[in-house]
Amino acid sequence: MLQGMFGKRLAEHFSLLESSSLVLGPKGNSQVALTRMRMPNGFPGPTPHIPPEKAFSISVHLRRPDSIKGWGTWLDGRFHRVTEWDAGGIQIFDMESDPVALRTSGFDSVHVYIPRSVINRFSDEHEQKRIRNLHCTPGTGDDVILHWARMMLPCSDRPLQLPRLVIDEMIMMFCAHLSCTYQDRSQPPEVVTGGLTIWQQDRAIEVLNEHLDGDLALADLAKECALSAGRFMRAFKRSFGVPVRRYLLYKRIETAKSLLLHSNDSLLTIALEVGFTDQPAFNRSFRLIVGTSPGRWRRANAPMPKAFNLPVPEEK
Repeated sequence: MLQGMFGKRLAEHFSLLESSSLVLGPKGNSQVALTRMRMPNGFPGPTPHIPPEKAFSISVHLRRPDSIKGWGTWLDGRFHRVTEWDAGGIQIFDMESDPVALRTSGFDSVHVYIPRSVINRFSDEHEQKRIRNLHCTPGTGDDVILHWARMMLPCSDRPLQLPRLVIDEMIMMFCAHLSCTYQDRSQPPEVVTGGLTIWQQDRAIEVLNEHLDGDLALADLAKECALSAGRFMRAFKRSFGVPVRRYLLYKRIETAKSLLLHSNDSLLTIALEVGFTDQPAFNRSFRLIVGTSPGRWRRANAPMPKAFNLPVPEEK
């Protein structure tokens, strides 16, 4: 089980009075975690040393700090002074570089913990050279990471009710952003231009139809098509025009339409049957794809009752 520097462990290490956290991914060394750090007065001195581990921590500030006077970070014993830091400013810490921070004034930030094993898996599946370092000037603005963190915050300290396939793609997208923005670009990634073959398309559709609830790892779906996850994602979008999770959403809505027309099941029963966690989630997704609510769509598309013909009396 992953025992990284996030959540309660991070809060205890830095003596935080209040923190919240969210873990993405199944238990093990493939989890990505977000922990909120709110320090109204900053730290009185340099932060305690963190035990080294094979992971990165990305700190993104949710608002402009009160002041950055005297701010800086030691990495491998070298001090890096902070010159500017606005809302959305980030810093990337290699957890093996003995990071020590100096934050003498208040701040509100989110720390994203991502193991090297997750980034290595992303690189391997995309047939890229493994990322050794992520380079970032402290305080660099990153609206993508800021938006991602703000989107996740309402889910803190409670289970994330999303299919594994969606969580897998969220993690992959985050890794892709780090790779494209902050890694050494001396070796560009290989680009795969072809789509899925016919048998791969048929197999992907078959497996997705069997897992409308999305409880399927992206790597397992790719394996069914004899591809790495990275190749599969690109080839799938080229073949079907949309990412896997979007295609899966369309399939769930199409199945729901059939049930709405050909059964008397309640909206909640149909929602659960096609893989939604509750009826409000079903209603939102249905409206997003179809443009109206499932109840209204059912009433508007209900088949007309067959005409009732009176029997013709026999002639006497």
